[in-house]
Amino acid sequence: MKNEYKDKSWVYSNDVFRKAAFFFYKEKIKGSKGKLAPIMKKKSDKVAFPCLSDITTDGKTYLKPSDCRKSFATIFKKYDLTQSKLAKMIGGNPVMVGRFLSDGGEFGGSEKSCYHPLAMFCEKVRIATGTKKSRKRLAIEAEGRDQPFLGHDSRKRYLVMQGERLHLARDAAGRSVVRHG
Repeated sequence: MKNEYKDKSWVYSNDVFRKAAFFFYKEKIKGSKGKLAPIMKKKSDKVAFPCLSDITTDGKTYLKPSDCRKSFATIFKKYDLTQSKLAKMIGGNPVMVGRFLSDGGEFGGSEKSCYHPLAMFCEKVRIATGTKKSRKRLAIEAEGRDQPFLGHDSRKRYLVMQGERLHLARDAAGRSVVRHG
């Protein structure tokens, strides 16, 4: 139906129009049992986002960028939150938040200015939902550093003297570290 009729009343006399109107009428009556129900998403499936205004953190970043992205994947699935709403909540640029979330790798996006505010946001959500700290997180906190050590970035270059060799390994907490061998 391209709406190329000289007389507009002919649109309604078209058999395709009548069949389509009848189909959508039946779908409306059937509701969740209709043919279109599986492809139609309801906004009521997602939970309202909890208030984070009263929650405070110690200001340290305990999540690697990859862990932060995993956390946001679960947050976006569970709560009614979008990237633009998230950027407004942390006071950041929506484009930078989108670029951070689309980065890859264990430390991809760690140089972006929105990384630390996003990690703090994840920490506040963890506190608000009552999720327990991971074993890795508890091990990092037990070290007692001013800035937590999350591991070495394997994409960075390291200066090696003649006769030395470097290799990637994991420490007791599961972080990737560069070792001399």
